[in-house]
Amino acid sequence: MADSVELLNKPKKEINYQFKVMYAIGILDVLLTHAHAELYNFWSETIHAAGYTIALFVFVSGYFYNTKSESNVFAYILKKAKRLLLPLYLWNTFYALLSFAFAKIGMNLGGPVNLYTLTLAPMTSFHLLNFNDPAWFIIPLFVTEIYHILVRKLLVNLSDKIKDFSLLIFHFIVGFAGVALAMHEKNTGWWLFLTRFMYFIPFYSLGYVYKKYLEEKDRLSSFWYFSIIIAIDILIILFNGHASMYSIVIMDEEYFENPFLPFLVGILGVAFALRASRILNTVIGKSKYLNILADNTFPIMMNHIFGFFVLKCIFFAATKVLPMLPEFPVEEFKNNLFYMYLPRGRGFPLLYVFFGMIIPIFMQKIVVSVKKLILKRGK
Repeated sequence: MADSVELLNKPKKEINYQFKVMYAIGILDVLLTHAHAELYNFWSETIHAAGYTIALFVFVSGYFYNTKSESNVFAYILKKAKRLLLPLYLWNTFYALLSFAFAKIGMNLGGPVNLYTLTLAPMTSFHLLNFNDPAWFIIPLFVTEIYHILVRKLLVNLSDKIKDFSLLIFHFIVGFAGVALAMHEKNTGWWLFLTRFMYFIPFYSLGYVYKKYLEEKDRLSSFWYFSIIIAIDILIILFNGHASMYSIVIMDEEYFENPFLPFLVGILGVAFALRASRILNTVIGKSKYLNILADNTFPIMMNHIFGFFVLKCIFFAATKVLPMLPEFPVEEFKNNLFYMYLPRGRGFPLLYVFFGMIIPIFMQKIVVSVKKLILKRGK
């Protein structure tokens, strides 16, 4: 009874709906990009999704960093391993088995299944097992979060403000150095592991500092706020001849103009999404469907390629009974997981986006149901 009273009196955790919108913006950008539907992204011509989406997710992770975790670092590391590494390797095993099964029926859709792809590939490669290639971000995010709490513990004797801003400056220097290394072709194997982390850490620090010191000062009118962002980005486009985009998954040196611009572009994109989410929050922040999308960004990121594959299977079946559909390229389907069947062209990339959302959410519901069933039987 006492436990029930305590539960009733326990304050409900406040939900940050603005950042739910931020998550939704970020995952939609990923889906639009991977479905080759960039033209549907209304700001892609000025702030390309590939220039800031990873920065956005890392920034949000830093925003939600809680200093209370520093009281038990070991428990924090275990929690992060459970939330990030365990799902990564479980899904990696699932897709290894799927790739093996497809290979048995003559479909070359997954990567090679061996000890390397099952264990080290998520750390040192830009290809996992094809189906879960987008899961590459998990390892550098995990390392960033563990590094961040450890370095803060080492600097425990400094005042908060000195520590926070010193780390922010230091981490941007680290980020610049990471891009410089990539530009000098230090972007394969364990160098790739290192340079990804070096790119992540400045945005993680920025998220934390923004929440603690800058958010309450973020009160510039939206007109001037967006005008400044767009003006700076137009100058960048005039200088480069195109909207900046970066392939952080492989830290591709061909995309990096210099060590500094990727961080300016990332900050511009995050700033744009911050204000856009604040405005949209007043209209759709509590939307049931938006919150479902925001709450499932992790499984969507992990499994949306499989969602695309399910749609292609449906198209394959449909071409057998619907003569108005163009011929389905079976060999391409069997040997290229990233081939996109687009009957009659226009509009269909958005259908891939839809399946990239729905199928992973359905898969997550199955996972949750199985987990509950296992726990119930274990009692």
